Amino acid sequence: MKKISELIIIIGLCSLAGCVGTEQKVKNQMTFAKAYGYVKYFHPSDEASSIDWAKFSIFGANEIEKCRSIPQVTKTLNRLFKPIAPSVIFVASDENPEYNINSITPDNVAEYRLTFWQHQGVSVDMKLKGAYKSSRINRVPGVEGEKIFSYQPEFGEITVKKIGDGIYCQIPLVLYCNEKYTYPITDSSLIKGLKTELNKIELNTGNLSTRLANVIITYNVFQHFYPYFDVIDINWDNELEKALTRCYTDINSTDHLLTLQKFTAPLRDGHCYVYNNSVKFAAPPIAWEWVENQLVITNLFKENPNIQIGDAVTKINGISPEKHFQEAYSLISAGTKSS
Repeated sequence: MKKISELIIIIGLCSLAGCVGTEQKVKNQMTFAKAYGYVKYFHPSDEASSIDWAKFSIFGANEIEKCRSIPQVTKTLNRLFKPIAPSVIFVASDENPEYNINSITPDNVAEYRLTFWQHQGVSVDMKLKGAYKSSRINRVPGVEGEKIFSYQPEFGEITVKKIGDGIYCQIPLVLYCNEKYTYPITDSSLIKGLKTELNKIELNTGNLSTRLANVIITYNVFQHFYPYFDVIDINWDNELEKALTRCYTDINSTDHLLTLQKFTAPLRDGHCYVYNNSVKFAAPPIAWEWVENQLVITNLFKENPNIQIGDAVTKINGISPEKHFQEAYSLISAGTKSS
């Protein structure tokens, strides 16, 4: 009877708490990931351009982790993004109501101009910019604001996307602005409160929210700016789901590094490399090659009486060479198979 009573109590507490399994948590994080990318790269509000997006991804992932239902996810998304994007709306409805353009139209439009994003590649939060540019038109002269190309969206263009199970986002691509602000202006207390929360964030892959954020950031850079999805066989959303799922079982920096490597490897892009300065790797002082379907030692860079050139390797850390390299290849993003 004692065991049965304990079981009933545990089930009851779980029911009251609204327990959510990892599968649903991952779906919730995927919804946040998509909202994050659309607002970061395409919504031109001043508030959105004033925050630390890396810390916002951690803060947002942590808040979404608390959600127990689709209505809670929708409510949390509206709360998260309102300080930085007061004109962005998230709705949990298949009806997807029409956006109210009047809500983003000032009374005296003649005193305003239009602002919107243009991207040639992406340079937002990127250390290596080079030929890639991102410009928020008509904002800061000499820093950002210069047109990259002639095409521009029209005021009233709203990006409407289904970002989760029954959850839609409505994001204006064009806003009115003047010298001081973009319209509409967010409540100053909201943006101040958000920045206070972001200042508390620590970048630590020991925290689940940081690991989730790393995947979310990586996903969106490629989702919106990777030019080769039409020529490679990959379902990027499926890869996102797998990477987020692994975040829940990663227990250290090395695990998380492998998660990010496995995440980006299917992109088959030789320019993509994931590393962590705190994770150290070493290689034995040998060279080997596949010879007639055997892994053979071809050179020794340090004498070892137990190893000779020409020896065949039968096990690597207890597994066959074939399985070892199968796992190694799954971590490498390359246009052709590594040799």
